[in-house]
Amino acid sequence: MLNFIKPAYRKIFKNKRLILFDMDGTVTRTEVLNYRIYKNAINRALNIKLTLTDWNKSFSGTTPNESLTKYLEKCGILLTNTLLKNLMEEIHVSKKKQLENISNIEVVNGFIEFAKKLRKENFRIGLVTSTTKVFVKIIFSKSGINHYFDQVVTREDCNISKPNPAIYLHAMKIFGVDPKYTIIFEDSSSGLMAAIKSGATVIQINGQLNKLNGVSCHGKNYLDILN
Repeated sequence: MLNFIKPAYRKIFKNKRLILFDMDGTVTRTEVLNYRIYKNAINRALNIKLTLTDWNKSFSGTTPNESLTKYLEKCGILLTNTLLKNLMEEIHVSKKKQLENISNIEVVNGFIEFAKKLRKENFRIGLVTSTTKVFVKIIFSKSGINHYFDQVVTREDCNISKPNPAIYLHAMKIFGVDPKYTIIFEDSSSGLMAAIKSGATVIQINGQLNKLNGVSCHGKNYLDILN
């Protein structure tokens, strides 16, 4: 029974078995924290001001090495191995410190209730993120959401970053579920493109981003979906 879902969304969930979620911005409110960490690191090292628009276009949902390289190339800066290493070390240390100093990490509105309902209806649930297992562990400890997921797939499990669909296809393979029986929740442009290319049904959770072509429906949070 799908009575916990608003009627307009129910047909999307019909015959589905697997629900995959991105993490930053889709399940947890950690996107702004990530943006500030990258902005400060790039500004200190290169005196370049990373805007939120550029962050959303170039960084959100992708791996740090690839996104830094592409962004700085656009800025006309050759990213040497030494510079990349120094930036990555600063970002890693800063992110770990800030996450550890936060008492609680906020979860996107309605997610916990939605996840509970999904589990009650025997959906399989996976978390698919471009971040590392170290940070997932910290975020889980600060948000209390770990027990809602049957599997967690991080960039250590698949080194091909979004918008390539490889990490989502890898997750579906782990669960043994075909894309036609899968729904993916995403918020970033690169993540949404990866989800769409995977062949799964895609729901966009982001009130700031226009609905992309290929997305089945879109809401600002899970309260828009819950009945």
